[in-house]
Amino acid sequence: MKDVKSYVEKWDDEASIYDKKFYNNPISLYMRRINLKLLTDYFEEKHSLLDLGCGTGDEAIVLAKRGHDITAIDISPAMIEIAKKKAEKFGVKDNIDFKTLSIEDLESVKGQKFDGIYSSLGPLNCIKNLNAIIHNMYNLLDENGYLIASVMNRRCMSEFFYYIAKNRFKKARRRLGREKLVVEIGTQSNQIACRFYDVFEFYKLFTDTFKLVEIFSFPIILPPPFSRNYSKIFKRARLVLEKVDEFLTKLPIINLFGDQILGIFQKK
Repeated sequence: MKDVKSYVEKWDDEASIYDKKFYNNPISLYMRRINLKLLTDYFEEKHSLLDLGCGTGDEAIVLAKRGHDITAIDISPAMIEIAKKKAEKFGVKDNIDFKTLSIEDLESVKGQKFDGIYSSLGPLNCIKNLNAIIHNMYNLLDENGYLIASVMNRRCMSEFFYYIAKNRFKKARRRLGREKLVVEIGTQSNQIACRFYDVFEFYKLFTDTFKLVEIFSFPIILPPPFSRNYSKIFKRARLVLEKVDEFLTKLPIINLFGDQILGIFQKK
């Protein structure tokens, strides 16, 4: 219980500055835009959706504004409180049921069925037993329901060459191991253990209960979101680089080496 509380406190510490950091980072914004496009493409009509690791609620709010009914969970009470205030501000508080709940306690969401489930930009990397969570997601989905999930990629080309350019060769290889890796989530004092997957490892986790619709990774050539000196360079070339990156996500082999893996699966 002590470890769980420590983990919650780390995310609570980040809650008050999470949006500021995110919206001041053009690469993070690009990643959110790509992710949201997939969500809105697959969930066009009104659906009941489950958001796993909702953070401060941005994606839930966008989807609620499009008429969907959302159940959104996050382990951090502070994140959930901010998300509730934002939902009220945007006039969608009645469309979103925010719950302070760990993804690992998903089994407690009983008696509900969802048309779709999504988890965006890394919460599933923090799960100890992802197979158990996949089983729970399967049980919560209606027949033919979609699961859209993105996780941090074990084979990230941009991060690898970023550290190589800085002569930090050990750091360049940090994602390649199969063990859990401690990563910074905001401040030096707030670090959490994450498990990285490559595209094939992530796909194989779902093969027993889901059929694959689409899988790719992104961004591929943009600087890592954590890089400190990208802002001036990236600002001038942003639109061009984003277009090139979107094109590369459609190319076989190359699209295996982005920062995030994005998988679309359908319940068998």
